[in-house]
Amino acid sequence: MTFGAGCAAVPVTIAPLIEVRAGSTGTFNFAGQSVATPAGGPFNNLRFNWYTFSGAPTAFGTLYLLSQEYLGLPGGLGPSTPGFVARSESIVDNQYRFAPGVTLTGGTQYWLYTDTQGSFVTSFFGSTYAGGDLYVTGVPTLPFHKALAAPGVFLDANFSLQGTAVHTP
Repeated sequence: MTFGAGCAAVPVTIAPLIEVRAGSTGTFNFAGQSVATPAGGPFNNLRFNWYTFSGAPTAFGTLYLLSQEYLGLPGGLGPSTPGFVARSESIVDNQYRFAPGVTLTGGTQYWLYTDTQGSFVTSFFGSTYAGGDLYVTGVPTLPFHKALAAPGVFLDANFSLQGTAVHTP
């Protein structure tokens, strides 16, 4: 909740910032996706999810939010990872939820990575989202890498990033 004039509680409206549902190929991997936040912002009250074949949201493990690409092992994700911004605090309704104060700047590139394998849907023949790329590894002892469709063409996950535009007085 936020508070308006007279200290009355005002519900926080969580809205989609980025939504990709164009892929149709399932996979079971440790997952990562880079995203470009929309102009405006900043944004907080962040939620993120992958999508399943049925189109339902899914979340597995802990999701790490970074300000730079990570090409290390899933087990290497943590507060000391270069570019670490935050990690999800919980999964509610199959969505990762970050602390309310975690903030993304508008018009900025970020990377999100899981520390656990899970099933989710991706593109297969090409890019379906111009703002970023999918990163995967199927084995915890191998590092994340961009999911390649063809030379210079990278795949994307089906995902949703939601949040609230921060209003400054």
